[in-house]
Formats: sequence, structure tokens, C-alpha cells
Amino acid sequence: MPSHAELATALLDLTLEGTRIALAERERLEISLKPDGSIVTNGDKAVEEFLVPRLLDLTPGAGVWGEEGTWTVCDGSGIWVIDPIDGTSNYAFGQHLWGVTVAYVHQGKLAAGTIAMPQVEMSLVAWDGGGCHLNGKRLPDIPKGRIEPYQLVGHGSTKHIQKYASFAKARHLGAFVAEAAYVCTQGLRAMTTNRVKLYDAAAGFLMVRELGGVVSYLDQTPFDEADWLHDARTPALYVGPVDSNFPFDAVTDAERESMVQAP
Repeated sequence: MPSHAELATALLDLTLEGTRIALAERERLEISLKPDGSIVTNGDKAVEEFLVPRLLDLTPGAGVWGEEGTWTVCDGSGIWVIDPIDGTSNYAFGQHLWGVTVAYVHQGKLAAGTIAMPQVEMSLVAWDGGGCHLNGKRLPDIPKGRIEPYQLVGHGSTKHIQKYASFAKARHLGAFVAEAAYVCTQGLRAMTTNRVKLYDAAAGFLMVRELGGVVSYLDQTPFDEADWLHDARTPALYVGPVDSNFPFDAVTDAERESMVQAP
């Protein structure tokens, strides 16, 4: 099997090709609704269809879990998680903040991941122990410590914007990949997520960790991806610098109860 670094290099090429497919498919955009009321496009489906067989070729015996319905049997050692277009609404309505994201989970741990956002010319790749790279250049670590009131904090949920309105400057971008990418580059000092499935966020989580940051529940319990390799949404999460002054003590009793993990 290729090393994690070799997988990441090959994965980045596939992810970039996925963005080219997505851009081409948007020229003949078709939108439909999923059972949960969210939208899906021909672009989402085409990118996932492109990626699945090629990812399986990279890691024979591994499985694939994709947002648009792919679930393949694996040998237990590894699984690819795919969000073919994260920020589908942004993509469908002509905004720039969307991207293709893929990650490989090996023996229950994030091993390699990519995010590519073609309309803002950002491609990020990370692998276990290899740091995080933006457009071919290794990024510096996320500085530890305090989040200043004038700095930007992204929120995947508009409820969090209201809740933390007095803490730093809130932003809601409508795509996890964008918020994660900007945490990596420190355009956002930190972020909180909505309730996500692992394929939405796995690559971004790996990138932030590789830059010395942390992924935790809102009560500061560390996040473990091995607990979420099934079709369920996580509770809200904090993603950002370690030793920050984020208001973890503002977590409500109801939120703590929601952090009980699904079996």
C-alpha cells in the first residue's frame, strides 16, 4: 500500500480533477431535493461517480462512504470519506465558496485529506505527520492561545452566531470547507461547526490538527473520528487554536446532553 504522503499526492490530483468536473457540470445545472429537504445537483453526483472507482484503485480492499449514497464494503483497515461538493447551495447559486473534499481514515485515524476550492484558487492537502500544504506550500502552525475580540470566528450554525455574538467577530460562510481552509490560513482564528457527518469535515479536521490546532466538542472533550464512521451527525464542535479563551463554559446543559455519542 502507498504511504500516507503518496496517497495524499495522488488524492490531490483526483480532487482537483473533481473540481473541473463540478465546474463543467454547473454549465448545465440540475437541482433536485433530497428527502431531508437539502438540495443536490448533477455536479455532486458526477464528482462522486468519478472519485469512487479511482479511490478504490489507490487502496484495494478499502471502503468508500460518500454523501451522495456510496457505501462500499471494506476489509476493516481503511475507508475513504467523500463530500463531492461541500457548500452545494453556494455552488448551485453561483457563489464562490464551495469545494471538493476527501479524506482517508486508516485504522480509525485520519491519514490523508484534501480540500479544493477552485473559484478562490485554494487547494489544501495534509497527511498524518506531514503538515498541511496550501497550493504546494507548507503552512505555518496555528498560533496557540487567545482569540482577540477583533479577530474573526466562523460558525457553521447561525444559532452560534447569536450565542457568541459578544465574542470576537462572527462569520457564516455556508461551507465547512471554506471555514476550515480559513482556519488553516488564519483568515478565521477559529470556528464552530454545525452538526456534521464525518465526510463533511474529515479533511479539515486533519489539516487543523497537522497545524497544531485542536478539534473538540464544545465542552472541550477531544473529538475522535473513529466514533463517527457511521451515518450519524456529530454534535457541534470547536476547531481552532489550543489553549484558547473560547467560551467553553457557555455550553448549556442541553448541549452537554447532546454530546452523548451515538452507538
